[in-house]
Amino acid sequence: MIEKYSLHYSYKNIGDVLIVVIDSEATCTRSERKGQIEILYNEDKVIGYNIFELSEIIKIKNNGPIFLPDPTGLHVINNLLKNSQVEELAILTSSGYYVGKVLDVIELNEEKKYVMVDIAHDMISCIVKNADIEPGEKVVAATLGTRLGDGSEVKMGNMDGTLLNGHICTELELSVSDKEKILKLNDTEEIGKDFFA
Repeated sequence: MIEKYSLHYSYKNIGDVLIVVIDSEATCTRSERKGQIEILYNEDKVIGYNIFELSEIIKIKNNGPIFLPDPTGLHVINNLLKNSQVEELAILTSSGYYVGKVLDVIELNEEKKYVMVDIAHDMISCIVKNADIEPGEKVVAATLGTRLGDGSEVKMGNMDGTLLNGHICTELELSVSDKEKILKLNDTEEIGKDFFA
């Protein structure tokens, strides 16, 4: 069972194909087609799938990253993977994107700020660049291990001995708009809530 993956579907841009990214950092060296599924490899390691004619098996209107896939649709996709004798995708119970409240903002230089965000069950600390962000504002924070829309993973960082363990998301990263500015949420949003639930 594949625990970490990201999904992308955009009929307008790439046609009726679901892109499953398992390892975003590996380069595809070969591929193998099994019916509707193209298996992508780096040497002998599976790094992703392309699932063609997706709309023939599930109803989908998504245009971009799929942050928290519907378990029913995923069950149908897993049956297809199982029939093709390839590894299935784990059902995700959380998107990894949470509503948080900005607690502290420390200006490091003209470009960078160190930001601490309370997401109720955890505290996120990260660096933001060229961002307009103030204490008290509500934002969306991605936690460690979360896959971002481009397939990259939020990883632990370090700045002068301070651990960095999250990422504050822009409107573009959340597919809310095409603007690369931090998404500011309404003050009524509940801290710690899964943004995509």
